Amino acid sequence: MQYDWLKNIALKLIPRFAVAAAMFFLMNWIYVQTIYPTERVKFSKVAGKLDTAFQQSDVVYLGESSNTSFNPWTDTLAYSVAEWLQFYFDGGVKVTGISHDGYHVGMFRKMLGLISDERLKRKPLTVVVTVNMRTFGPAATFSANEASNQQEAVFYSRRLPLVNRIYVSLHHYDNRNAMEMEREKSKWWRLQDLRFSQDKLSGENGIAAFQGMDQIPNTRSWIELMAGKNYYLPSEVRNMADAYIKEFAWIMDDQNPRLNELKAMVDACKERNINLVCLILMPNRAHADAILGNQLTQYIDFNLAFLRDRLDLWQKAWDAKTGDCATGVSTLQVVDIPAMYVKTYGRFAGGEHYTDQYYPTEHVDAHLRGYIAAAVAKTVGANAKLNYVFAKNFGDKKLLNNCEIAQQWLGKSVHDLGFNVLVPPKNNMPNFTIKMPYADSLLRIWREKRQ
Repeated sequence: MQYDWLKNIALKLIPRFAVAAAMFFLMNWIYVQTIYPTERVKFSKVAGKLDTAFQQSDVVYLGESSNTSFNPWTDTLAYSVAEWLQFYFDGGVKVTGISHDGYHVGMFRKMLGLISDERLKRKPLTVVVTVNMRTFGPAATFSANEASNQQEAVFYSRRLPLVNRIYVSLHHYDNRNAMEMEREKSKWWRLQDLRFSQDKLSGENGIAAFQGMDQIPNTRSWIELMAGKNYYLPSEVRNMADAYIKEFAWIMDDQNPRLNELKAMVDACKERNINLVCLILMPNRAHADAILGNQLTQYIDFNLAFLRDRLDLWQKAWDAKTGDCATGVSTLQVVDIPAMYVKTYGRFAGGEHYTDQYYPTEHVDAHLRGYIAAAVAKTVGANAKLNYVFAKNFGDKKLLNNCEIAQQWLGKSVHDLGFNVLVPPKNNMPNFTIKMPYADSLLRIWREKRQ
């Protein structure tokens, strides 16, 4: 009898909750049937493309602007990396590229939420994601455009569409404005010590120490030091030096937010049986070396080594849990373009291969895009058990879609490269009346006269 009051309340509340839930689902249905498609396109221009790609494609290439950029002055091949990759497979394997400026591994991880369990049961899916080391740094992590990215990412969840819309209305995502992001960026530059790395690489003893940084404890002090010197040199190079310091003078560690996003993506692919290919892009180390030499490039080298090290640890942990990858479980593969290119050519790619000459982007010409596509094709075809033309009669012109096999690739034979490179038909003509601006000439002045 003492609980009769509780029973009476429950009898009143339960019907009300049921009515509220029914109304909510009804409103969700109305929302989906009316304005949701328009709003989804408004907030995420690639969501529809992702739906189609994940449902219909065998290989989905998730990238940023490096996928589609090309050198309009010199390239006769303007194919994106994903388009180039498709040439390596016959009609039985579909490759789709999805990319947009400013995307990063955090966005790619959330995009995987659109892959349905039904799709994964139907046939294997391979996802190639570009891993851009530079986007792990503070300049990209705390970009003023990140709030827009995070708003877009809300629609990649498999929640009810109306719930996603409520989240957007309530700003239930990382919606820090440009001023707040600039504050976080400045905080990183002021507080992270550039002289030592607190997180060491596996298998190595001690803490890594960086040379020539005794008097430059952090990125902010380095920027201020450069601002007060070399004021008489060309502004293009002084601005270039400032940009390269901001983009590369930082140290990766296990607390890095983008590294944690990458780890979460690796774990998600492991749990859902998605073949994941991590494509490590090559930073413009050549220009970084021309500007400040080893004092700056040592951070590029360490951060790349740290990224490789953690991917290797995650891969070993994955293999230890899943066993033999040939039994049909998902695979984790790494296409390390910097390491592969250095092994082949003995150095990083020259600065002339980068479209942006005064800012450190990964926008590259056909030489590097073709190299990347060939390297990814070999990995995807050999390890994801797809219908890879290299495993068939490579001389069959029907399979090659009118492409040619490159005998030399910037002075290296296909034997030196370790894989064949396809050269598709030309689809762009450079404008020879325009002379491409190269940073190298001004960098010579910088090296000769800077203090």
